[in-house]
Amino acid sequence: MGSTAFLRYSKIFQRESVPEMEIPVSVITDVDVREYEKNLALDENDAPKKDNKGKLIYDLLKRDIQGVTQETSSKIAKLKTDYNSQKVSAFIAPRWTLEYCIFKSSSLSSLFQEVVKVVHSGTNWYSDFEKALAEKLINKSLDKTEIAYKIAKRLENDLELKKEDQKITINSEDETETLNYLIKAIKHAAGKNTSN
Repeated sequence: MGSTAFLRYSKIFQRESVPEMEIPVSVITDVDVREYEKNLALDENDAPKKDNKGKLIYDLLKRDIQGVTQETSSKIAKLKTDYNSQKVSAFIAPRWTLEYCIFKSSSLSSLFQEVVKVVHSGTNWYSDFEKALAEKLINKSLDKTEIAYKIAKRLENDLELKKEDQKITINSEDETETLNYLIKAIKHAAGKNTSN
């Protein structure tokens, strides 16, 4: 869903009195703490810069990692407090959005970049892919649906080919792997006992 409106839907699976529902429910959501900020570009006189069409120009700046980390931790704690009850558990992207987590993933980053470059072929991805991705995320211009479809298709093809040396795998033991929250969500929904 395109908002946090699913909080009310998760409440469907929670009961005020016994018996509680026994169906495990995983709520997967972005943390939505930006790692880049869009700031108005200023000229030497501190006046806003404009392009040749008269539109304002913005600079994209990477945020201080310590501030991002603190804000992310606080937001994750709040989301877990909001959602975790009975058989409902929240699984939150540890970095900004699902797409940013895929980009930062040790297992799917190359595939993600390859697919994004195809889907958004008119974008200059070569000077600084991360910054270009951040700009698209901030401007809400990333074609998430098409990217997800193409990645899913590639993963499906990998499974069909059964080429062990070419298969993409996510190492669920690697604590730095940014996609482990998805594995934990799947395990929870499948009834496997995991801590999120």
